[in-house]
Amino acid sequence: MCDFISLLTLTFYIFIFHSFIHPWIAAQETNCQKARLEVKASGDLNDVSSCKSFSGSIIIMNLEVREIHLSYLRQVDGDVIVSNLTELKWLDFPVLHSIQGTLKLDHNPNLETISVPKLNSIDAMDMNNLPTLKSLSFPAGLSHINHLSVTDTGITTIDGLSSSSISDINLAGNLQLNHISLDQLEQIEYSFYISNNGHQLSLNLSSLKRLGQGTFQSLSNIDLHQLHDIHEDLDFAENMMINLSLPMITELPGALTIANNTKLETLSMPQLMKIDGAFIITGNHHLNVIDSFSHLEQVGGSIEIDGQFADLQLPKLHEVFQYKKKKKKKFMSFCFIIT
Repeated sequence: MCDFISLLTLTFYIFIFHSFIHPWIAAQETNCQKARLEVKASGDLNDVSSCKSFSGSIIIMNLEVREIHLSYLRQVDGDVIVSNLTELKWLDFPVLHSIQGTLKLDHNPNLETISVPKLNSIDAMDMNNLPTLKSLSFPAGLSHINHLSVTDTGITTIDGLSSSSISDINLAGNLQLNHISLDQLEQIEYSFYISNNGHQLSLNLSSLKRLGQGTFQSLSNIDLHQLHDIHEDLDFAENMMINLSLPMITELPGALTIANNTKLETLSMPQLMKIDGAFIITGNHHLNVIDSFSHLEQVGGSIEIDGQFADLQLPKLHEVFQYKKKKKKKFMSFCFIIT
């Protein structure tokens, strides 16, 4: 009799599982496996609210919500795009640790807080037009990222970037940004563009060894003392730094431009032997001495040196494609021997 009751009970549970629980689980799995989930109403968030992993992209646009919480989401195989949410103040991903695509936040004018305490891996991050966002932090340490773009935000600090390698960085128009931690970064494969951020922004790239192309503007200081492998141009313009030193560089395949750095007093590149592109030093009104290019032998492009110098020395330069100088008062005269 007991065996019969046990069998009946088991049969009942199997019936319940197949009739109710299994269809519910299947429905949840279906909700979490869409190539593109477009959230156009707040109720659409229910389709992803219980997902731990989402196979596809999540697009959230034009909603009138103040907060978004995806409390169970751990991984997204596609992109996460949050755009044109005029009322949004808080975006919360408390357990999200990986996005295989792009996290794009665009034109969310009242967004104040992004919470991603577990995020450690992402392909790309694109943040634009977020004027009330004050900080960007990755407490778990963002150890993998390929592309980073932060433009026209109210961010004052960026913390927790622990990746040693990245493809490109674009930081521009963040007028309150005065701190960013990049001291573990060793390689930037393509480009680093930084311009028009906070006036006190000091850039610590003390571990950087390899750089594709660099444009550095509006900085109060920069540390590049380990940089030695560059693939294209280097441009330092309109900075507030007093000293600029690149002691490890021996060859520059592109152009070197040092222009309109109004507080620059000392310039040091003692190992530089060859510049394949143009060599431009102009508009640096406090730079009175140029004597740190003692090993420079060859310049492949034009040379333009403009300023009021008490001393200007290029003792080994013997090969130059073009040369242009602008004379000013106290400009030291010198000549090149072209071979």
